[in-house]
Order: sequence, then structure tokens, then C-alpha cells
Amino acid sequence: MATLATESKPIYSEQGRHTKKRLELQKKLAQRNKQEATAVTQEEVQKTAKLAKEAADKIIADQNGEGKEQPRPKIKIGKKSLVTTEVVLTKREQARIQAKCAAGHAAKILAEVKQEKVVKTFDDTNLQDDHVLVFTGCVGCTYTVNSRCVKIFVEKCTQCTFHFNGKIITAVVEVDRCEESNLLIGTDVGTLQVEQCKRMNVVFAEKALMTGYIIWAGCFTLRVQVGDDLMRCDFELTKGFDNTVNVERTQFKIHYNTLGKLVCDKIIRLKNGFPTTKMEDDEFQRKHEQTIKLMADRMGITIHKKSDTTKTKPNAKCPCGSGKKYKKCCRHGRVDTKALVSDPAKEAELARVKAAAIAATAAIDQERSALKKE
Repeated sequence: MATLATESKPIYSEQGRHTKKRLELQKKLAQRNKQEATAVTQEEVQKTAKLAKEAADKIIADQNGEGKEQPRPKIKIGKKSLVTTEVVLTKREQARIQAKCAAGHAAKILAEVKQEKVVKTFDDTNLQDDHVLVFTGCVGCTYTVNSRCVKIFVEKCTQCTFHFNGKIITAVVEVDRCEESNLLIGTDVGTLQVEQCKRMNVVFAEKALMTGYIIWAGCFTLRVQVGDDLMRCDFELTKGFDNTVNVERTQFKIHYNTLGKLVCDKIIRLKNGFPTTKMEDDEFQRKHEQTIKLMADRMGITIHKKSDTTKTKPNAKCPCGSGKKYKKCCRHGRVDTKALVSDPAKEAELARVKAAAIAATAAIDQERSALKKE
């Protein structure tokens, strides 16, 4: 028994003290975490109660008519564009120019109005790059634009020459109701619109400068030269072979086709109102059908094309020309020979052919009877 007592470990050993200390620390850490969680929960409860109280106060104020929002003041985002000219313009003329330049909300407008025999050059000193340049009512003037501008409008000018060399930011030039004038373009132009002009000459210094197309309408003797390519357009000549054109509404598009040739096509409107040309529409339809066919081949589907033949209604006149209704003439495969031959010469020819056929049949019958007798 004495031996066992001496061999047993003491209760308060070094290992036992470490274990007791670790347990005390774990207990303190758990107590601290519990206190922090309780504090966070109380803060959330207080915040939720505060929001609920504010919402209730707002509802009560709205019911009493005290919480109606005051109407917000109107803020004017943009002012009318500033028109700078060397002459005094009437309010009507100024409003017309503003309306022409993006409905009166362009940045700034520099206008040359009703000048006569003026030679002027625009550069960085007298034209800033945020200006829209407008020429209206000028006679016998020569203008050269060497600096940047937003857009260029030319209207009602006579016997004028315009040199556009500076960059046009929007690449848009519009010409309206001008006569005997020249446009010499030495910068990139994506859209050139020429309407209601007479004896106009448009020259692009290089083919690469025409980055888009030219739209013209109601022009008489319009000469367009793009590099070495030349095209002449005239509404009177166009009307000679197309009676559907209108001098004010019908537009034409001058552009380069897929073969790199300068062509002029009539602009048509699709069912959805989208403007295009017949050549572009045909090309789109071809690519669309090709895409659908490829998809159908991959899926193992056979697509049957719709027939282009138009269906004749039963009560409409028969296409054969008999004057009868279709349902009483050729609808079920009956053909009226009298209807098919309405011309006297054709009737005489048909009678002659019938007589010749009868005579030939009679001759054959006679030969057969003679052979039988022999």
C-alpha cells in the first residue's frame, strides 16, 4: 500500500495547473462572445424600432395632409443655340436657322447670310470646332473651310463655290435649293444630301473621301465626280422612264456597290418604313435565305419555297380575257376558245387551221377507203 501511495501523481501537478487555466480562459471567451451577441441584437432591435416609428409618423402626417411633397423646380437643361452672323437677323430667320440645325439645340452656329461676291477663308482664328457652319442666301461667293466644325448646311445659294478641307466631325453636309454652285470636297464626308438644286457640281478629290453615300432629290443637272468616277443625275430624265417618281418625295442614293462601281438607285420604303434600295433589299433577302437554308440543312429540314404566282379570286375577271368571272370560266380547267381568241385576225387564222385539219382528215379517210377496196 505504501508503494502505491508513493507511485500515484500529485493532484496539483504542472499539467493540472495548465489544464485548469485553459478551461478558465475558454469560459471567459464564451462569456465575452455571449455579451457581444446580446449587444448587437439590442442595437438591431433599437434600429428596427426607430425605422418603424419614422414610417408610422410619415403615414400619420400623410393622412393629416402635412406630408405632401413640394413640386420640384423645373430645370432647363439646354438653351437655344447661339447664332453668330455679320448681319442683323429677324427673329423668324434666326428661329428658322436654329430649327434647321438640330431643332435649335446645337452648340453654336456660325452663319453667313445674304453675302454677295465675298471671298472668305475659315480657319482656327474665326471658326471653332464646336460650331455648326451655315451658308444661306449667298450670291457669287467663294468660301474655303480649313478648320474643324460640327456640320455644314448650304441653302439658297447661287453661283457660289465651296471648298471643304477641314474635318467635319459628324461627316454630314446638307445642300438645299442652290443653283449653279460648286462643292469641292477635300475631307471625309459620310452623308451628303442634295435636294431641290439646279446645275450643281459636286467633286470629291479622292474616292476614299466618300466614306458613305450621296442622297439627292428633285435635282436638275446634278454632276457628281468621285475621284475618276463620274455620274450625271437629272430628275427630268429619270421621270421619263419612271412615272412614279415625285420631285419632292422621291430620293435617290449614289454609292459604290459590292463590285466597286459608282451606281445610283431609287430609295424605296419597306413595310416597316425602313428606307433602302431594291439592290440592297435583294442582297439582304439573298443572304437571309442562304442563312436559313444552312440552318435547315444542319437540322435536316427541307424548306419549300412559296410560289410567286398570284391567286385569282373567284369573282374577279378571268385572266384569259373572256370578261367572265374566274369561277365561271377557267377556275376548274375549262377553257373557252372564243375567249382565248378575241382578235379577228386570230379568229381567221384559227378558222383556217381548223379547215386545213378537216381537209387533211378527209383526205386521209379517202386514202384509207381506197386501200381497203384494193
